[in-house]
Amino acid sequence: MICLPNHFSRVAFKRNRLSDIELLYCAQLLRQFDLLLCVDFPKYPPEAEKLRIDIADFYDYILQPKLSRKDLYKASKVEHFMQNEILVTFKIEEFIP
Repeated sequence: MICLPNHFSRVAFKRNRLSDIELLYCAQLLRQFDLLLCVDFPKYPPEAEKLRIDIADFYDYILQPKLSRKDLYKASKVEHFMQNEILVTFKIEEFIP
């Protein structure tokens, strides 16, 4: 059984629930990402790019439609952190109470 932190449950289940398969797929993607972060690779591997695309697709087609407009706004601020120098960001405490 997968145990999720309360803050993720509040965000993921606010308006709509993730199905069991969606939740397991999300956990699988996060686990693969965690394993990838532990590897010291000299070049950007093709597996990392495939995983990046899989995570982006999960967000775009499954998670994003289930978030409220307010949470989408906050998620976009977190998602683009350090990619835009003039972006006004939120403290993590404001996003995850």
